[in-house]
Amino acid sequence: MSVIEHPSRRPSATGDWDPGDPGAEGRWQPTRAGVVNSWAWAEETFLFADGWLALTGPNGSGKSLTASMLVTVLLDADVSQTALSVSGKAAGTLTSRHTDRSERDDKTGIWWLEYGLRDSQGQAVHLTTGLWLRNTGSDLQRAFFITPARAGAGLTLQRDRESVRIDDLAQQLADAGGDLFTSSPKLLPKILAHMQAAGDEAAYRNSVRTRLFAPLEEVQFDALVSVLRSLRSVRTAEAISLRQMCTVLTDALPALDPERIDVIAESMERIADLEKQLQDTKAETSLLEAADKAYQRYLAIVAQSEAAALIAANSDFSDLARRERDATGTLQAARERQSGLKDEHSEALVAIFGARGPPGGR
Repeated sequence: MSVIEHPSRRPSATGDWDPGDPGAEGRWQPTRAGVVNSWAWAEETFLFADGWLALTGPNGSGKSLTASMLVTVLLDADVSQTALSVSGKAAGTLTSRHTDRSERDDKTGIWWLEYGLRDSQGQAVHLTTGLWLRNTGSDLQRAFFITPARAGAGLTLQRDRESVRIDDLAQQLADAGGDLFTSSPKLLPKILAHMQAAGDEAAYRNSVRTRLFAPLEEVQFDALVSVLRSLRSVRTAEAISLRQMCTVLTDALPALDPERIDVIAESMERIADLEKQLQDTKAETSLLEAADKAYQRYLAIVAQSEAAALIAANSDFSDLARRERDATGTLQAARERQSGLKDEHSEALVAIFGARGPPGGR
């Protein structure tokens, strides 16, 4: 095993740095991993440096086998021959891996992978995933588990150099608030004797996704695991071109779910309809704006015309009012002149009759 030092996670001057300590805040990263009595391993613990781990060794030493058991198998619980194979072709079984091809052996073993993160207060939080295996005469029983307990600190995986039994593991998980998942009918009674419930392997996969990889959806999680499996086929000792890596990653992406494709197609069709409606609405808006501008010009012309007519009428009214005033003045003057003439006429009559004397006065 090789540990790559990370600049942000170097040991302190006091030497109290733990290589299995999480360095990421608010994000899960692998911190430790291990195997007990499975394949060629008797007991081994692997330490991650800030989420990094390098396995080195000659061809056939088990680097790919160990990595696939710790990473992909403990992610999605897929133990099919195709999923276990580095090439992606069916080759070997989980039983042959666990027993190192001695499939008649009675052998119990455990693979485990621990994750950690730093919370907002800087405190370390851990979560351990694992796989318990027991082979008896080519009958392989298995159970996956998730627990906040840490191997060696609240979680004992080996007693007297033997892997713990399933009932022992179930009791430890129940005490620590962990969960066990199995699809084996033979294991369920032993598990339920210590735990209230046990999920199946599909439930384990979903629990890993929701607890460690939130908010990834099922399709996104499938794509992630598929990419990880495809990357196992890349030989790091050989030169890898950018085109080859692009091909590997593209081929690793899973096909889209037909139901999702239908939803996308319907959504795109609705979007196209909405875009057409939007274009039609924009065209109608342009026409209405042009009509409004023409109507506003019409209103302005009508207002100007009415204003001009009002001004002209007001001018005529002013002329008529002035003429009326002049006529009224002339009429008043004529009346006054008539009154004066009447007075003069009366005076003239008085003067005439005064000179002649009254009639019949001889």
